[in-house]
Amino acid sequence: IWIFDMTRNGWEKPTSGGLNVKPVWSSDGRRLAFASNRNGPINTFWMPVDRSSPAEQLTKTDTWSTPSSWSRDGRLLLITDQPPATGMDIAVLSLDGDHRMRSFLRTPAAESNARFSPDGGRIALTRFSGIRGSIVMYERKRHIVSTLTPEPGTHFVPVWSPDGRRIAFASFAERNPTLSVKNADGSGEIEPARTTRPAAELGPKGIRVHAISPGPLATRAASGIPEFDEMLDKAQATAPARSLVSIDDVGMAPAFLAHDAARLITGETLYIDGGYHIID
Repeated sequence: IWIFDMTRNGWEKPTSGGLNVKPVWSSDGRRLAFASNRNGPINTFWMPVDRSSPAEQLTKTDTWSTPSSWSRDGRLLLITDQPPATGMDIAVLSLDGDHRMRSFLRTPAAESNARFSPDGGRIALTRFSGIRGSIVMYERKRHIVSTLTPEPGTHFVPVWSPDGRRIAFASFAERNPTLSVKNADGSGEIEPARTTRPAAELGPKGIRVHAISPGPLATRAASGIPEFDEMLDKAQATAPARSLVSIDDVGMAPAFLAHDAARLITGETLYIDGGYHIID
């Protein structure tokens, strides 16, 4: 895990030892939750960003668990785990007291990428059907589950707008992944999100805007998606580079875009997939 400090234009590495992935900020920016295999199976840890105390393990599972979202009040973490009976599902970890983890969604389908809304009242997540996915909404107060995008569809990894009114997510049409947005209340159509307009609006303020679209990634979390191995094989056999993208490949792209060497590049969608998106 690396942190880029935009005030001093420098990098920090807060973690060490083992594989450390899936960083999630606390709402006050003082703590970081992440997944690590430093003590065996991949579990969820947390630590102060200033490293004033060592990382503490929060979950103890025999399979794996990774954090995905921190509640605004700082009391809850959404966790993706893999219970043997149901596969990839969502749990909630209390950060008060004994750090108890309880089931949130346990269904035959695979679920991941759960995110609290800015006001904490709703949770958006990805529900998989084979290699297809849809964005699902859960209202915490009324305990209502609804589907925001067509099911089964090709939509993954929801991200809330700061005001909680819209949700952005990855969409896959054949081999051409795009960023899409939809109203969080379900109204309206799915629209493509474009980097050109915000790049034009924010450029005079010295802010550059990009979208990064990687190909399928062979991660531990993705291994819980049904038929994911077939997706990887197809991508590797079809992409002009005949190679799968790695986490390092994806990580180097934003590192470059954040560097002064890319100061005059903005409004672009960068595909990191060995050319897979250009194949008909």
